Amino acid sequence: MDHEQHPELLPLGSPASQFDIVLRGYERGQVHEQIDRFEADLRGLQHERDVAAARTADLAAQLAAAHGELEMLRTKMQRMGLPSVENIGERVRHMLALAEEEANDIRRRAQQDTAALQARATRLTTEIDVKHADADEYAARVLREAEQRATTILAEADEKARTRLAEADAEQQSLDVDAAAKRQQAADDFEIALRARRSEASRQDEERRSTLTREAEQRLAIARTEADRTLVQARQTAQRELAEARQTMQRELTETRQTSERLLSGLHDQVSRLRTRRRDMLDQLTRFRSALDELPSLTDLEAADPPVPPRDVRAAATAAEPTAGAEPTAGVEPTAGAEPTAGADADAAGPDVPPPSGADHAAG
Repeated sequence: MDHEQHPELLPLGSPASQFDIVLRGYERGQVHEQIDRFEADLRGLQHERDVAAARTADLAAQLAAAHGELEMLRTKMQRMGLPSVENIGERVRHMLALAEEEANDIRRRAQQDTAALQARATRLTTEIDVKHADADEYAARVLREAEQRATTILAEADEKARTRLAEADAEQQSLDVDAAAKRQQAADDFEIALRARRSEASRQDEERRSTLTREAEQRLAIARTEADRTLVQARQTAQRELAEARQTMQRELTETRQTSERLLSGLHDQVSRLRTRRRDMLDQLTRFRSALDELPSLTDLEAADPPVPPRDVRAAATAAEPTAGAEPTAGVEPTAGAEPTAGADADAAGPDVPPPSGADHAAG
């Protein structure tokens, strides 16, 4: 993988990922350790995902609390009659600004978490592909080395056989020379003894040469048989180990890709829900602003009502209280109707885990 380009994502490109080469393939202990590291990294991703889900749920709860406080203030404002419109507008604007800022912060952190998890999943998949390619290359190299070893053994056997044959020929020539000298020397002394000795020497020389020739041929046959057996065993071993390595790497690649796809699916769902939540919050903010714009100003109220005695003022305020309460309620009725949106937002922010986790979805 690109561990040098993204060393902060996952510690999967450590020097230990380069397996030591042994006679029959990769060191099994190092392969198991590498797989354990993959599983530990996946568990770390799941833990970070759960932490992000909890953080999102906490922020959603805070936002719901802010909505509740806003609703409580709105109700309290209705009960208090007609306070200063300017003070009410300033308080609501401040709370709307806080709610919008909190929504932007939630969206930004969700986007950062999504980008980090996607990069890590991509990195894990790429590293599995690299390990699979390394296994294929190693198996091919083992097969080439086995063939070279078998060829070398066969060449050495042929060379030894030729050497033994040459030695036998040289020894025969030496024996012939010695026999000729002996025959020449014996010819001067004893012709009969020379004939007997010559016959015996020839017989012995022939037997020795035959023995040496048979030994050389036997050794050559044994060497060729051993070389063929070694070559066949090496090819079988290399093919078997290559098949095992490919099956293991393919299984690990499939499992890792399935895990990555589940993570990405959950992240896409979370992003979609956060976008829906953002639209709902923007709609709710728009309804709040519309409700504020529909509130009558203090000047309009004073111009509409002529001065009355204090006792009549209290009676008029008591009679007008339902009307004043009804007008803001009508103006912000979409907000009260949108209250389930906060619950939907909590549901959208809560299930940060993949769809199979029903308990996490209910907790969110």
